[in-house]
Amino acid sequence: MGNFNPQNLYNTAWAFGTAGHAVPALFDAIAAPQDLSITAWTFATAGHVAPALFDAMAAEVERRVSNLSPQNLANTAWVFATAGHAAAALLDATAMEATRRLSEYNTQNLSSTAWTFATAGRAAPALFDAIAAEAEWRGDRLETT
Repeated sequence: MGNFNPQNLYNTAWAFGTAGHAVPALFDAIAAPQDLSITAWTFATAGHVAPALFDAMAAEVERRVSNLSPQNLANTAWVFATAGHAAAALLDATAMEATRRLSEYNTQNLSSTAWTFATAGRAAPALFDAIAAEAEWRGDRLETT
């Protein structure tokens, strides 16, 4: 794998994760690329446990939470819930940022964010109130796809 560039690593990890074909040695070999969100998604989807990777990703996302797009915020939180990796500070930072920016979220981001917090068992009453208010405000303009 030493000849792989980062994109090759991500594509390989994505392919194995999407296919549901877990190869622990492969995942362990590519656990340190710089784009942690893609790698973490792959690990979560494949069910491969990598606590150090998830801890590193949580710390990085906490630092950059205000710079992430709504989709990246929703996807990153989803990854942690799917992996069953507790990251209270990350989820709290995500909840605060999402609450502030819900008007930028599409329907998928709204539902994914709500699902994430429910699945993670992380209380976020202000976020849930804001999602409910946003859904009510949008009314029949909510996307159905």
